[in-house]
Amino acid sequence: RAIEVFNRALAADPHYALAFAGLGEAFWLRYEGTHDAPWVEKALAACEQASSLDSSLASAHNCLGTVYNGTGRYKQAVGQFRQAVELEPTSDGAYRGLAHAYERLGKSHEAEETYRRAIALRPQYWAGYNWLGVFYYMQARYAEAAEMFENVVKLAPDSFRGYSNLGGTYNAMGRYAEAIRACDRSTAIRPTADGYANSGTAHFGLRE
Repeated sequence: RAIEVFNRALAADPHYALAFAGLGEAFWLRYEGTHDAPWVEKALAACEQASSLDSSLASAHNCLGTVYNGTGRYKQAVGQFRQAVELEPTSDGAYRGLAHAYERLGKSHEAEETYRRAIALRPQYWAGYNWLGVFYYMQARYAEAAEMFENVVKLAPDSFRGYSNLGGTYNAMGRYAEAIRACDRSTAIRPTADGYANSGTAHFGLRE
């Protein structure tokens, strides 16, 4: 539906850069959902067209950065997301993309600082803490990850993902009873494979 609507907008105005950026993002999401390679080229072409029409449009650079990240072109992604941040300093999505690119390049310090900048921009937005929590978890910095996921569920008490992530982190720390409580809360909000798997791991840890 999004692709259809963006195409209708472009039929009305073929020079509408913002619609090309949106179309590129929609094409990319279609690729992520289907893994059909032709969507990658369509996404890249739409993003490039957006940037060509209006190089001052942050969403055009976000669009390109997203495609570059997804296709392993991380140095190019860094360049695009940096431009997006310069053009729109409040874009936490651009910070997330930039941090991910840094991670993939092995620049952990830069990635962490970028995630923290995203949190500083919107300290009441749960997703920033979740991004940093996942980063810490992957670095085996479990206490710091738990702190981030605890912030997630404080800010978004109905976040099944936040509770599941918190439960998984407690498991990694050997805090199985707390993990069970977090996972039970997660599956009560929305039953998911991750929630049940983390709960099972916790029960196994307690030899129950």
